Amino acid sequence: MTCSHSSPPGYAFCGTCGEVLPHARCRCGFVAAVHDAYCGRCGAALVVGGDATLQHAVMDADRRFDLEHLAEQAAQENKFLETTHKARVTQDDIRKLLAKRRKKF
Repeated sequence: MTCSHSSPPGYAFCGTCGEVLPHARCRCGFVAAVHDAYCGRCGAALVVGGDATLQHAVMDADRRFDLEHLAEQAAQENKFLETTHKARVTQDDIRKLLAKRRKKF
């Protein structure tokens, strides 16, 4: 990067000069910093392999708006969302958990 401006996490481009920042994209679509080991949104491991080299699926600038690539990404995200078990927590569940916690302390 030529401007050496520090950009916040989640930025794919420098907010000052517009240059592409080194980043990795998780399968959930979150833009992570290259040095991140886990996704900031879903917690999935971003490091693959034992040799400590980052093997992220970095999105090339030319493919950002490629419709085939975007359709492929959407299909992968839908598969991921279908396989993720979502827990449903109600207000009553939260009250019960807080009551149990108060009893412990």
